Amino acid sequence: MDYKADMIVLGAGSAGQMAAIEAHDKGAKVVLVEMAPSPYFSESSCCGGLASVPRNPMQIKDGILDDSPDLLYEDMMKVGQYSIVQTY
Repeated sequence: MDYKADMIVLGAGSAGQMAAIEAHDKGAKVVLVEMAPSPYFSESSCCGGLASVPRNPMQIKDGILDDSPDLLYEDMMKVGQYSIVQTY
């Protein structure tokens, strides 16, 4: 099977799904590749969510009021061992 795309996203975890959605919303043809049988079995979804959203309604309901985009960024950088991927 042949595909034509402007962008290929490897991994349907939180970052991959968000990157694919952003690129699609900006008009790119995107192919999202995940090694799990479904995005619902990606590493991120297995850890509790399809997208990471700080101060989401579930956190607020559970009394977690000190989360922020900056803390999410720091957590994701720790998990990624502070590696940076260049995008073009």
